[in-house]
Amino acid sequence: MSEENAEKEQKGSGKSTNILLIILIVLLVLGLGGGGAAVFFMMQKGGAEEKPAEVVEPAPAKPIFYPLSPFVLSLTGDRRARYMQIELSIKIKSELSRDTLADYSPMIRHRFIEILSGLPYVDVIQPEAPDQIRERALKSLMDLFEEEGVKDSGVDDIMITNLVIQ
Repeated sequence: MSEENAEKEQKGSGKSTNILLIILIVLLVLGLGGGGAAVFFMMQKGGAEEKPAEVVEPAPAKPIFYPLSPFVLSLTGDRRARYMQIELSIKIKSELSRDTLADYSPMIRHRFIEILSGLPYVDVIQPEAPDQIRERALKSLMDLFEEEGVKDSGVDDIMITNLVIQ
């Protein structure tokens, strides 16, 4: 009987060994599959990093403005006294341009007063008047720098930052 029990134990342990072996093979296959997938995804990520980076344009520099103190000017027109208060800021390319504008500031103010004084009231209240004033002021400023022999004033544009008409 002991021989029969020994044979039963051998047969029973063979089944458990087979099941254990199958489980080990399944785990090995899953582990290899997972490892292969990890390597695949790592290679893809690494490959993307090796590609030449897209050329990113640098962000445009922040604009620099040179504000002028407000102008209060009389307007011509009907019998009432009419006034215009205007504040201008000059858009410049660099801080060096700020020094040029500071050096010529009295001449700039004089030019602007010349072109803005005596404007007809009916012209100033038109919707397109701010653009026309800005264009005239910019042309006058460029003419001033040309007359004075300033090669690169660094002026980009003129902005009207406040406009009041009474």
